[in-house]
Amino acid sequence: MFVNKLLRDFLKVFAVLFLFSPCFAQLKLFCTFEGVEIPHKLIYRDIIIEKGRYDLEAVKHPNTPIFYLKIKQGKNVLCMIEAERLDYPAGFNRKTDPNIPNQCTLKMSKNPEEKVFSFTVHSGRKNRMFALLLLRFRLQYEE
Repeated sequence: MFVNKLLRDFLKVFAVLFLFSPCFAQLKLFCTFEGVEIPHKLIYRDIIIEKGRYDLEAVKHPNTPIFYLKIKQGKNVLCMIEAERLDYPAGFNRKTDPNIPNQCTLKMSKNPEEKVFSFTVHSGRKNRMFALLLLRFRLQYEE
């Protein structure tokens, strides 16, 4: 009888943990950029993203140090690009440097020689989850 009660309680706890485990495995959102105009046709692996307006989200995987940029159209995620983490230049005081923004910012640039389009995300000083991050996301592009 004691064993049955112990087993029943264990199964209840296991069921609750099993039901709530997907919410713990979600990517952690820390920057959102809505209505970003992408001026070129982008290619990431085998995914082609036409030029136009998209919503971008910078997220982090909860169990690894990997960051991603989600490119979304409406509620559909078109692709997730893995980040390259960069360091701010040496000698900068990260707390007071005027070149580091307070809020999340997104910068876009292209390298015509390599045909590479880059999104650079500064998480900013006042970001509660991931402050002072500098991330670069690189994709191939076509004119």
